[in-house]
Amino acid sequence: MLAVSDRTLRLCCAEFLRMSPTQYVPLRRLEAVRRALRDVKPDIVVAEIARRFGFSELGHFAETYRARFGEAPTATLQCLSGMRPTFS
Repeated sequence: MLAVSDRTLRLCCAEFLRMSPTQYVPLRRLEAVRRALRDVKPDIVVAEIARRFGFSELGHFAETYRARFGEAPTATLQCLSGMRPTFS
């Protein structure tokens, strides 16, 4: 928990991150999903990882992921884990 006002948090984010806290948090979650996809276990699916990090609308998640990283989450899973993606 931070002991700063909302205004201070917004100003600091704008100054140091060049974005608002509401823009920053989803990006951090996407980065966490990408790391998880790289360290995947053989029986895991993309949807499970996305839900684990709070993404409930999987179509929107996939679009956002592709916009951020230039590939679908299944492509990350396939390329980085050396296995075929599993859908659910």
